[in-house]
Amino acid sequence: MVMNRIHLYSSFGILLLAVLGCSFITDKVTNKVVGDNIPRTNQLWNDVPPMDGMTVSDADMPLTMKLIMRTVLNNLWRFDNENDNQTPVSGDWMVMTTGAKPGDVESFYTNQRMASFGQWENSVKSSCVDGKDKGIDGNLCLFKKTVDNKETGLAIVAKTDESAKQTYVFFLRLERQATNNGQAANKTPRN
Repeated sequence: MVMNRIHLYSSFGILLLAVLGCSFITDKVTNKVVGDNIPRTNQLWNDVPPMDGMTVSDADMPLTMKLIMRTVLNNLWRFDNENDNQTPVSGDWMVMTTGAKPGDVESFYTNQRMASFGQWENSVKSSCVDGKDKGIDGNLCLFKKTVDNKETGLAIVAKTDESAKQTYVFFLRLERQATNNGQAANKTPRN
């Protein structure tokens, strides 16, 4: 079960990183579709540590990336609980830039750092996938936690922009209210 979940997360990660290359074209075609259910925030959440040298960017998250990340994070709970009511969750996102490489971002956002800084679930296995072995210069890290009866999922994607000589770091956070029987209801995320 654990290996299947790791394989599934890795597959989603590789798919997400592959779509990044095509998403800028897709956005031009589908720019009338806006992710209203996933608004932008202008600062990192208080349970996500800031990496030195990162600055807030006004770049938009590609629509395709929003859709895939939302699907990945929504389904994290469903993989853990077959009886989930499959109610969509709400969330928000932001983009930052850094001169660091995607691998440096992955090295910063470790399970141990996230667990000690923001009570994210800790694991001895990495929560990140490196796309280099698939020919994609980018990384995806997924984290989740349940605190105060709220389930939260966080995706961090680091992707190099060779033309700008910088790395874009996309953060997407989704949250839902957990109930006693394991079901969840929509809940707006905390900033």
